Amino acid sequence: MIKQRNIHKDYRLYGVFASAVAFVAAKNKDAEEGDGYYDTTINQLRTHDGTGWSPAGMSTASAGGLNNAASIGNKITIDGSIISTQVEIECSDNGLASGALLLLDNNDVTNDPVCLDIDNAADVSTAVSIDIDGAAGYDIQGTSDSWNVTIAGVISGSGLTLLTDDNNISLGTSTDMTISFHDGAVGTAGNGMLIQGTAAVEQIQIGDATYEVDVLFIGDTATTNFMRWDANGGAGSVGALVFDNADLDLGDGDLIRLGDGTDLIISATGTTATAKIAAGSIWNISDTDNAASRVVFGLAGGTHGLDVYLNTITSGEDIIFDAAAKTLTLDNVDIILQDNDLIAFGDASAEGSIQSDATDMIITTGTGKNVIVTGGAILGEQETVTTGSPTLKSHGATNLDSSGGAITGTLGSPAKTSSAVGQMKTIVMIDATTSSTISITNHQTSDPEVATFDAIDETWVGLWTGTEWVTIFATCTFV
Repeated sequence: MIKQRNIHKDYRLYGVFASAVAFVAAKNKDAEEGDGYYDTTINQLRTHDGTGWSPAGMSTASAGGLNNAASIGNKITIDGSIISTQVEIECSDNGLASGALLLLDNNDVTNDPVCLDIDNAADVSTAVSIDIDGAAGYDIQGTSDSWNVTIAGVISGSGLTLLTDDNNISLGTSTDMTISFHDGAVGTAGNGMLIQGTAAVEQIQIGDATYEVDVLFIGDTATTNFMRWDANGGAGSVGALVFDNADLDLGDGDLIRLGDGTDLIISATGTTATAKIAAGSIWNISDTDNAASRVVFGLAGGTHGLDVYLNTITSGEDIIFDAAAKTLTLDNVDIILQDNDLIAFGDASAEGSIQSDATDMIITTGTGKNVIVTGGAILGEQETVTTGSPTLKSHGATNLDSSGGAITGTLGSPAKTSSAVGQMKTIVMIDATTSSTISITNHQTSDPEVATFDAIDETWVGLWTGTEWVTIFATCTFV
């Protein structure tokens, strides 16, 4: 029997109902303070305190405990003026045989409520929502122990999915850099990892001065197609970027800059590849180990040859290698060879050569080889002398032009008497206005032998024997 003394003095009992809704419907007016009924659904005597329903003897203002608070669907309020320390659940040593100190057991599959919802949104200070103070092991452990967070903040596990597409991992106090997985990489099709800075100047550093780190970019086949930053590679083991069956592709107008002062720039447009060298810089192409090396232009046996142009500062003055014509053309450009440098002829470079030994120009042929001139003739140097007493050159041909007056010239010995054996000399009168004479020193017949020229085409041809001149042919007269 329910007696009035067991109910709040102002409560009134009205009967047995399946719910508060049924009670209010039967009363035909809103519930008010003091109303009460027996709930057959939850088998509980319930009363109304003017604010809401609660088990008899309790009110929504003071639940009387966590279990009761849960039963009436109310919250537990901590008033700072009443409680000065945190709510604490403490388990003494060996106080819990197994399981968890606090278990949130959610069996509501119909409504699927959240097990734990922490609302710290009203806090405008810097207070944290969860503070974990672990002594060893893990601070957080996931389902079936598949992942965990250690007390040092290290996340580990198998099959971790940290973020969905386009969500960022922020780095730095001011979110200086973010990392995310972008569904459709920036500027390209497909998926990609996106690392981007949020400040004006950012950098990604891999390795440091103490511990260097190699970085490997894998192609289709890891062992044969890759690009690697080798921290200990290159000359002096100071680092090298290695391409193994991998290309470096630059678009039109993209540059390769070499040298601290951009001494060499290499670029290409749709039709022209350009290498620019800064003023005063030198482009040095050399081998690394003194072994036989080469620079190759074009593909041997290829379908298309490669023409090479070397331009001077003046348009039209250049060196052109024409791959199709198989010619090397020098247009207003000289070839300068230093003393004892030679031009060699023949597959074995022994069939002939031309060189200067600082005093003579030497043409050398191989044993049994001849110098053959076709379509022309070998002509010596020609000079023309007029009035006065000139000294004639000891080689080639000298033309006597006496239109300006008599010529009284002299022909001396060759500069190199011993090596000039067989040297020929020709003297011809081309203008006979005035009779002229030439004194030939060290002549076979006399020293000097004086020849008179007083008619056009009068001629003297001599041969140097090594010690003297010998007349081979003469139409001039001797005094």
